[in-house]
Amino acid sequence: MNILTCGCFDLIHSGHIDFLNKIKGKDNKLFVLVHSDRFISTYKREPIINENDRLKMILNIKCVDDAFIDDNDYLSDETIKQYNINSVFQAVIGVSNWNYYYNNAEKQEIMNYIEYDTNKVSTTEIINKINTCNDIDYDNRYTKENILKSEKLYGMGFQSPGLEMILNTLLPNKELKNILEIGSGLGGNCLNLYNKYKCDILGLDICKSMIEICKERKYNNKITYLLENYNDFETEKKFDLILSRDVFMYINTEQLYQNLQKIKSQLTEDGTFILIDYCFGEISNKDFTDYCMNRNWNIINVSFYKKLINDAGLTVVDDNSLSQEYISYFENKELDIEMDVKENLNKKIGFLKEKSFDWHYFIVK
Repeated sequence: MNILTCGCFDLIHSGHIDFLNKIKGKDNKLFVLVHSDRFISTYKREPIINENDRLKMILNIKCVDDAFIDDNDYLSDETIKQYNINSVFQAVIGVSNWNYYYNNAEKQEIMNYIEYDTNKVSTTEIINKINTCNDIDYDNRYTKENILKSEKLYGMGFQSPGLEMILNTLLPNKELKNILEIGSGLGGNCLNLYNKYKCDILGLDICKSMIEICKERKYNNKITYLLENYNDFETEKKFDLILSRDVFMYINTEQLYQNLQKIKSQLTEDGTFILIDYCFGEISNKDFTDYCMNRNWNIINVSFYKKLINDAGLTVVDDNSLSQEYISYFENKELDIEMDVKENLNKKIGFLKEKSFDWHYFIVK
């Protein structure tokens, strides 16, 4: 019988060894799928030990018969077939939050979840003890000072290029009653949407400073700004239009899948979801992958984005690249901005030009 388990295995400890021995049992072969550095950084943090060294350590554990690195955001049918897997095991604490990752194994009825013994050591505890966790300094990046620096770059009310021009080409030409923006930022999109549709608009954002700026500016009493993470947002209201612009790249694949399912439930029958996000481009580039991990971005490619949308029960009716619009917005433009902002902008434009990543839109029903 061939057994498979998947995981990070960063800072291997006795809890890992006990788990691996337990699931192998007698007369079975144990295969270990080691998550790539990129994938781990999307759901946990940038790993302390790189993927090749983690693989080497796993291969040298006595009970492991074979191990390999995998960069997919889910356990694929191809992997299950390639290793002729009969049973898949995952350690969990309480309810599993790996529903999408193990979707194929669930369908084949070979998935097993084992409760992790919380009395045993964990990698997180080890990292907390030595205080070397490489978390992003969110509070520093999103101070009012730094937010207003970005606004100076992108234009009044915006934290990404194109002002309202790009969005206006994607908006439906019909009457709308209720609109939700996930990640409303400094309110530029909400104000533009109100000017077009003259309807009730709700903007959600997790950044306290941005919400405060929006409320201070008092754009319009038909626009409501709420300090809340969409992950936790619940409402009975249905929306004719839901917009998310450069937001979902900050969440892991499991949460993205859950959010897409929630969006489906919150759209009216003929509602539209407009999604604009960063995606991996045609050219693989380690510098860009490292850049993403450093900024805590979960970038996926366009085809996988479409698969997630479809798996969530939604349909992509139109999509295309906006990368050239991003580049053109800044070309031959005199920018009166701070040096650190300019350096980061030039780095992103460089990645866009070499097609390491793609600024992409999806029109979804």
